[in-house]
Amino acid sequence: MLTKIFKPASLLLFIFFLFLSACSQSGDTGVDGDGSVSVLIKDAPVEEAEVSEEFKQIKQEFDQILVTATSITLIGEGGHVLLSDETITFNLLDLDYFSHVLALSVVVPAGTYTKLRFEVTEIVMLKLDTDGNVIKQEYPKLPSEKIDMLAQDGFIVGPGSDLIISLDMRTADSIKYHSTGNEKYIFRPVVRVLVETGVLDDLIKKSGIVLQKQAASFYLCKEGTTIVNDDDCTLINVSDATRFLTEDIELSSFADLKNGDAVAVLGRLASDVASINAIQVQHTSDLQTVLAGVFDSAVTADVASFTPSTAVPGLMPGTTIDCILPLALVVNKDGVVVGPAAIMNGVKAEVFGVLVPDNVNPTGIKAGYIIVE
Repeated sequence: MLTKIFKPASLLLFIFFLFLSACSQSGDTGVDGDGSVSVLIKDAPVEEAEVSEEFKQIKQEFDQILVTATSITLIGEGGHVLLSDETITFNLLDLDYFSHVLALSVVVPAGTYTKLRFEVTEIVMLKLDTDGNVIKQEYPKLPSEKIDMLAQDGFIVGPGSDLIISLDMRTADSIKYHSTGNEKYIFRPVVRVLVETGVLDDLIKKSGIVLQKQAASFYLCKEGTTIVNDDDCTLINVSDATRFLTEDIELSSFADLKNGDAVAVLGRLASDVASINAIQVQHTSDLQTVLAGVFDSAVTADVASFTPSTAVPGLMPGTTIDCILPLALVVNKDGVVVGPAAIMNGVKAEVFGVLVPDNVNPTGIKAGYIIVE
């Protein structure tokens, strides 16, 4: 059963990460047996009217908002249980529509935990040029590197159970601009917390390198990993329904996948909550482009007209281009696969793909996947 957890003293539907204070809260972890805990993060889409003009301006000025966390810990009366000590950097502007795995199926003593703690060392906002070089950066103020999230009823891990903590980061409400003082921006995270004791149906996006490819699976590992291990690797399951794409979005196959290849996986948690069932596996590419905009037609012969609102070098604002999608995975904002029939005149979308014929004078985008609103 899905449970929403709220800050006790608040009537809001969202809770704030609470910054570490001098006093500590404790919980009972004295239940026999072990369970597992997974932590995922996303930034679920909201209506345009709910987004402040201040944040819209931030998105125009910056291409990435990178948060670096060095550890994730559950805290209870029995002490601290480390869920991850991997240094993780994630882009807050890349959390729309997809959940990103921060910790997966970590075995912990059963019991009730009162805090989920993130240690965050840095947040940086970057503006990039067309070659990916940083041309502007800002470092929002972090009131504390230790950020505690409290649950009204605690994080309850039952013996033999799989607890999934899904963090819905409200990025638009978490970064504030101040026109006075030395620090122009301040980061005060606002998050909705969902606790699930079954399998979460969110669409997951995860990138890495392929190791230990087997008959119907492989391990997706952090770049630089040479030996499969629990800290740096996640088991990916494939099936006849899994699609494989090359970096320039041509149809590929599982046979073409090699150990050491860099790929991006779209999928969902498996029933064991310890692996991911892959829907799509694509070789990653620096040429990947994300365009927000509006479709101007339905799909005809695998092509639809699309007008980007995203600035694209080589395209005049308001220019309509072809969206080429014979191989595109089309999902809605809830991560449900809806197919090309959902594309029609006036539908807003984000298209992930490769500009054609090139990045200099593009006339279209070959889509790997499309998210329709």
